[in-house]
Amino acid sequence: MTQIQIAAGGSQTDVVGTARITVTDPQSELRSVGFFVTGGDGRRVGPRPADRLLSDGIYEKDVLLDAARSTRVEATAVGADGSVVVSPPMTFGPRFEPLTAAPRALGATSITPSSLSIAVTTSLGSASSWKCFARKGALPTVDGTAATPLDDAWLRYDEPATSFSMSVDAGTWYVSALGYNSAGQPGPIASATVQVTA
Repeated sequence: MTQIQIAAGGSQTDVVGTARITVTDPQSELRSVGFFVTGGDGRRVGPRPADRLLSDGIYEKDVLLDAARSTRVEATAVGADGSVVVSPPMTFGPRFEPLTAAPRALGATSITPSSLSIAVTTSLGSASSWKCFARKGALPTVDGTAATPLDDAWLRYDEPATSFSMSVDAGTWYVSALGYNSAGQPGPIASATVQVTA
Protein backbone atom coordinates (compact mmCIF):
# COMPACT_ATOMS: atom_id res chain seq x y z
CA MET A 1 0.00 0.00 0.00
CA THR A 2 1.34 3.40 -0.98
CA GLN A 3 2.49 5.89 1.66
CA ILE A 4 1.97 8.90 -0.62
CA GLN A 5 -0.14 11.66 0.92
CA ILE A 6 -1.50 14.92 -0.54
CA ALA A 7 -2.31 18.16 1.28
CA ALA A 8 -4.26 20.72 -0.79
CA GLY A 9 -4.78 24.47 -0.76
CA GLY A 10 -4.71 27.43 -3.07
CA SER A 11 -5.35 31.08 -3.73
CA GLN A 12 -7.29 33.20 -6.18
CA THR A 13 -7.10 36.55 -7.92
CA ASP A 14 -9.90 38.18 -9.90
CA VAL A 15 -9.65 35.81 -12.85
CA VAL A 16 -7.23 32.98 -11.96
CA GLY A 17 -7.30 30.31 -9.27
CA THR A 18 -4.05 28.62 -8.26
CA ALA A 19 -4.39 25.09 -6.90
CA ARG A 20 -1.44 24.09 -4.73
CA ILE A 21 -0.66 20.62 -3.41
CA THR A 22 2.07 19.27 -1.20
CA VAL A 23 2.93 15.64 -1.90
CA THR A 24 4.57 13.64 0.88
CA ASP A 25 6.40 10.64 -0.56
CA PRO A 26 8.57 9.00 2.13
CA GLN A 27 9.33 5.90 0.03
CA SER A 28 10.05 7.75 -3.28
CA GLU A 29 7.10 6.02 -4.95
CA LEU A 30 5.72 8.99 -6.91
CA ARG A 31 5.47 8.43 -10.68
CA SER A 32 3.30 11.38 -11.76
CA VAL A 33 1.06 14.22 -10.60
CA GLY A 34 -2.01 15.43 -12.51
CA PHE A 35 -4.83 17.91 -11.99
CA PHE A 36 -8.50 17.38 -12.89
CA VAL A 37 -10.52 20.58 -13.43
CA THR A 38 -14.32 20.91 -13.38
CA GLY A 39 -15.33 24.28 -14.78
CA GLY A 40 -18.60 26.17 -15.05
CA ASP A 41 -19.86 23.89 -17.83
CA GLY A 42 -19.71 20.89 -15.47
CA ARG A 43 -17.17 18.97 -17.58
CA ARG A 44 -14.28 17.33 -15.74
CA VAL A 45 -11.06 17.42 -17.76
CA GLY A 46 -7.64 16.01 -17.01
CA PRO A 47 -5.28 14.89 -15.88
CA ARG A 48 -3.38 18.05 -16.73
CA PRO A 49 0.25 18.59 -15.76
CA ALA A 50 1.32 21.01 -13.06
CA ASP A 51 2.29 24.49 -14.19
CA ARG A 52 5.01 24.80 -11.55
CA LEU A 53 7.07 22.68 -9.19
CA LEU A 54 7.92 25.19 -6.45
CA SER A 55 10.16 22.87 -4.48
CA ASP A 56 10.39 19.18 -3.83
CA GLY A 57 6.82 17.95 -3.46
CA ILE A 58 4.96 21.28 -3.97
CA TYR A 59 3.04 21.56 -7.25
CA GLU A 60 0.81 24.35 -8.61
CA LYS A 61 -1.81 24.49 -11.34
CA ASP A 62 -3.43 27.72 -12.61
CA VAL A 63 -7.05 27.63 -13.74
CA LEU A 64 -8.98 30.35 -15.51
CA LEU A 65 -12.13 31.01 -13.51
CA ASP A 66 -15.65 30.88 -14.89
CA ALA A 67 -17.62 34.13 -14.99
CA ALA A 68 -20.59 32.79 -12.98
CA ARG A 69 -19.83 29.41 -11.41
CA SER A 70 -17.28 27.87 -9.10
CA THR A 71 -14.31 25.93 -10.50
CA ARG A 72 -13.27 22.70 -8.79
CA VAL A 73 -9.80 21.17 -8.93
CA GLU A 74 -8.64 17.76 -7.70
CA ALA A 75 -5.08 16.52 -7.91
CA THR A 76 -3.94 12.92 -8.24
CA ALA A 77 -0.62 11.35 -7.39
CA VAL A 78 0.17 8.06 -9.12
CA GLY A 79 2.56 5.69 -7.36
CA ALA A 80 5.07 3.34 -8.94
CA ASP A 81 2.70 0.41 -8.35
CA GLY A 82 -0.14 2.20 -10.17
CA SER A 83 -1.99 3.20 -7.01
CA VAL A 84 -3.70 6.60 -7.14
CA VAL A 85 -4.04 9.07 -4.27
CA VAL A 86 -6.63 11.84 -4.77
CA SER A 87 -6.40 15.22 -3.06
CA PRO A 88 -9.24 16.91 -1.22
CA PRO A 89 -11.15 19.08 -3.71
CA MET A 90 -10.14 22.73 -4.08
CA THR A 91 -12.99 25.10 -5.00
CA PHE A 92 -12.46 28.57 -6.47
CA GLY A 93 -15.14 31.22 -6.82
CA PRO A 94 -16.36 32.79 -10.05
CA ARG A 95 -14.28 35.31 -11.94
CA PHE A 96 -14.18 38.69 -10.22
CA GLU A 97 -15.58 37.28 -6.94
CA PRO A 98 -13.39 38.56 -4.09
CA LEU A 99 -12.16 36.05 -1.56
CA THR A 100 -13.37 38.43 1.13
CA ALA A 101 -17.01 37.97 0.07
CA ALA A 102 -19.43 37.63 2.98
CA PRO A 103 -20.33 34.09 4.07
CA ARG A 104 -23.80 32.94 3.05
CA ALA A 105 -26.26 30.89 5.10
CA LEU A 106 -28.77 28.21 4.19
CA GLY A 107 -32.44 28.83 4.86
CA ALA A 108 -34.59 26.52 6.99
CA THR A 109 -33.10 23.02 7.12
CA SER A 110 -34.91 19.82 8.10
CA ILE A 111 -33.07 16.56 8.92
CA THR A 112 -35.57 13.72 9.38
CA PRO A 113 -34.71 10.09 10.22
CA SER A 114 -36.89 7.11 9.34
CA SER A 115 -36.37 3.39 8.92
CA LEU A 116 -32.83 2.95 7.53
CA SER A 117 -32.80 6.39 5.90
CA ILE A 118 -32.40 10.10 6.56
CA ALA A 119 -34.18 12.82 4.55
CA VAL A 120 -32.58 16.27 4.33
CA THR A 121 -34.45 19.30 3.01
CA THR A 122 -33.17 22.85 2.94
CA SER A 123 -33.44 26.11 1.04
CA LEU A 124 -30.42 27.96 -0.28
CA GLY A 125 -31.29 31.17 1.59
CA SER A 126 -28.43 33.52 0.70
CA ALA A 127 -26.06 30.66 -0.26
CA SER A 128 -25.00 29.89 -3.84
CA SER A 129 -24.49 26.16 -3.22
CA TRP A 130 -24.60 23.66 -0.37
CA LYS A 131 -23.20 20.39 0.94
CA CYS A 132 -24.39 17.81 3.43
CA PHE A 133 -22.13 15.58 5.54
CA ALA A 134 -23.20 12.58 7.64
CA ARG A 135 -21.39 10.09 9.82
CA LYS A 136 -22.52 7.29 12.10
CA GLY A 137 -21.34 7.46 15.69
CA ALA A 138 -19.29 10.69 15.48
CA LEU A 139 -19.30 14.16 13.97
CA PRO A 140 -18.43 14.18 10.22
CA THR A 141 -15.20 16.06 10.88
CA VAL A 142 -11.52 15.23 10.46
CA ASP A 143 -11.26 13.59 13.89
CA GLY A 144 -14.92 13.23 14.89
CA THR A 145 -14.90 16.22 17.25
CA ALA A 146 -16.22 19.77 16.93
CA ALA A 147 -12.67 21.14 17.09
CA THR A 148 -11.78 20.16 13.50
CA PRO A 149 -13.32 21.00 10.09
CA LEU A 150 -15.82 18.89 8.19
CA ASP A 151 -14.14 16.08 6.24
CA ASP A 152 -15.03 15.26 2.62
CA ALA A 153 -14.70 11.58 3.54
CA TRP A 154 -18.19 11.98 5.03
CA LEU A 155 -19.66 14.09 2.19
CA ARG A 156 -23.10 12.72 1.31
CA TYR A 157 -24.53 15.35 -1.02
CA ASP A 158 -23.12 18.07 -3.27
CA GLU A 159 -25.77 18.74 -5.93
CA PRO A 160 -28.03 21.64 -7.01
CA ALA A 161 -31.33 20.20 -5.69
CA THR A 162 -32.18 21.21 -2.13
CA SER A 163 -33.52 17.89 -0.85
CA PHE A 164 -32.40 14.27 -0.90
CA SER A 165 -32.72 11.02 1.03
CA MET A 166 -29.83 8.73 1.93
CA SER A 167 -29.93 5.06 2.90
CA VAL A 168 -28.05 4.39 6.15
CA ASP A 169 -27.59 1.75 8.83
CA ALA A 170 -29.52 1.86 12.09
CA GLY A 171 -27.83 3.86 14.83
CA THR A 172 -26.95 7.39 15.90
CA TRP A 173 -26.09 9.68 12.98
CA TYR A 174 -24.53 13.13 13.01
CA VAL A 175 -25.62 15.27 10.06
CA SER A 176 -24.25 18.70 9.07
CA ALA A 177 -25.44 20.93 6.22
CA LEU A 178 -23.93 24.25 5.20
CA GLY A 179 -24.11 26.80 2.43
CA TYR A 180 -21.30 28.39 0.42
CA ASN A 181 -21.02 31.81 -1.16
CA SER A 182 -20.11 32.15 -4.83
CA ALA A 183 -16.42 32.17 -3.89
CA GLY A 184 -16.81 28.69 -2.39
CA GLN A 185 -16.40 29.88 1.21
CA PRO A 186 -18.53 28.10 3.84
CA GLY A 187 -21.18 29.73 5.99
CA PRO A 188 -22.79 28.62 9.27
CA ILE A 189 -23.35 24.90 9.81
CA ALA A 190 -26.81 23.44 10.52
CA SER A 191 -26.32 20.23 12.50
CA ALA A 192 -28.52 17.52 13.96
CA THR A 193 -28.02 14.24 15.77
CA VAL A 194 -30.67 11.70 14.77
CA GLN A 195 -31.51 8.13 15.72
CA VAL A 196 -32.15 5.85 12.73
CA THR A 197 -34.21 2.70 13.32
CA ALA A 198 -34.08 -0.59 11.48
